[in-house]
Amino acid sequence: MDIVSFEVAKLLKQKGFDGLCRISYIPRICHNGEDISFDEECDLRDEGREDEIEVIDGGDTWENYNQNSSNSDSQYSAPSLWGMMEFIRDNYNLHITTKPYVYEDGIGYLYEIYKIERYKFSLVKSKTGFEKNDEACDAAIKYVYENLI
Repeated sequence: MDIVSFEVAKLLKQKGFDGLCRISYIPRICHNGEDISFDEECDLRDEGREDEIEVIDGGDTWENYNQNSSNSDSQYSAPSLWGMMEFIRDNYNLHITTKPYVYEDGIGYLYEIYKIERYKFSLVKSKTGFEKNDEACDAAIKYVYENLI
């Protein structure tokens, strides 16, 4: 899949990212063990009963919303990996690249993060060991938001 993982989407929101995205992760929202709608969640919050709301983070539920995630504590914007890499480059002068590498038992993927300075790129972090390119991209975005921003 070409969107950030649920874990990274939660981290992005925690760090203040609230971009408009075509896709958002929507965890299960329950009250007394029963699934409730977004409107029912809002009603409980409006009544001051937010402690009765149960958020079950599953991460595999996502829907097409065309909006940001500020509408609900339980909704997380899920930007595309490539869009997020562009956002990081444009806003933080950090360039993420991923590529395949060959090791003894097969092919894997790695990511590299570079700091963009006036006329040069400086390597900040490199990590190997990913089975898929998307995993390497997601891990790089996570590293940037956990350690560099």
